[in-house]
Amino acid sequence: MNQRRSLLLGLAILCASTATQAANLILDLGNGITVPYLISTAREISIAPGTGNITLRLVQGSGAAGDGWCGEGDAPPPSILSFIVSPGAITVGQSVTATWSTKNVTSCSTTASVLAGTVSNWPATVGTSSTGLNMVLPTAGTYAFRLQCSGPGGVSPTVTSTVTVTTTPPPTECPGVNPPPGTTRMVSFTNTSALRADGNTEWPAGTVLAADNYSPVWGPVFPTRTGTGAIPLLNGQYAAMAFNTGTSSGSSTPWGGSNFGGLLWTQAQQNGGGTAMVAISECPGDFSQRLPDPVKCVTTGNSGQMNFILGTTGSRCPLVLNKTYYYNIGFFDLNGNQTCGANNLCHFFAAPN
Repeated sequence: MNQRRSLLLGLAILCASTATQAANLILDLGNGITVPYLISTAREISIAPGTGNITLRLVQGSGAAGDGWCGEGDAPPPSILSFIVSPGAITVGQSVTATWSTKNVTSCSTTASVLAGTVSNWPATVGTSSTGLNMVLPTAGTYAFRLQCSGPGGVSPTVTSTVTVTTTPPPTECPGVNPPPGTTRMVSFTNTSALRADGNTEWPAGTVLAADNYSPVWGPVFPTRTGTGAIPLLNGQYAAMAFNTGTSSGSSTPWGGSNFGGLLWTQAQQNGGGTAMVAISECPGDFSQRLPDPVKCVTTGNSGQMNFILGTTGSRCPLVLNKTYYYNIGFFDLNGNQTCGANNLCHFFAAPN
């Protein structure tokens, strides 16, 4: 085969090297390197009689992008090289770290994520890579973090990294302390609308709130107060909302120079009825066994008030500084008998005072 024929054949073969069907001609470049040429990618093939030159006219766009001889071809597909959110199992309020890397990507979306609670710094769109994005997960449940990226070559498959969040475990000083029989702890709830009369504080409808901590139901942190909160409790559920008394007393407290506070509740405007039980204890779900004072630290009623005092005794539930306690709240008696009645749902409508 003469030089011209070899050059034509070589160019034809190189320009078609990105095709995906079975090869009909192969260019041997030596050193074990071969380049297949697929005759099916040519729209015209001719052999000149006499010289034996083979002419192949390529289908437009079948070449390698940027080779200087052929069309631009297809852009490489985008891909997510790695994506992980770890650790895969934590307790409420702990944080996880997300890392990811991509290739041939210009933007990434997280909108397919399905999360048990709101994660403030997991936006709808994120960068094309991250060496460590820290996120606090506020609610118990399953968090399916999902990432999908796009680029000139299209859209990548969605990649999922899952984290399981469980309720904060009871303090180690509370072994054997159990809630009333037949009851379970509620760790989060979704707020609905029109629970009470105009003028009362209301979260936006659909807001998911943690029910195992003072924050954010009644304030950013204890004892800051933002207003009322209605906590929906089904028959058989209780809420154990942790708060810490802090290290300051006296004039440093938000009660105007006093060292006491409390929780005031009344019957909700909707799904009312039922007698609430409220107890302050060092243990979640404890309504009787580890109360600081068995008489002063538990009370019941359709409306009522649970007051505490820091560092001294008196008519209020006596607490000490720099210690974690729980507001334990439910609609049942000490034997676990439900008080919500036929409604099966009562709202604990309360505010710190």
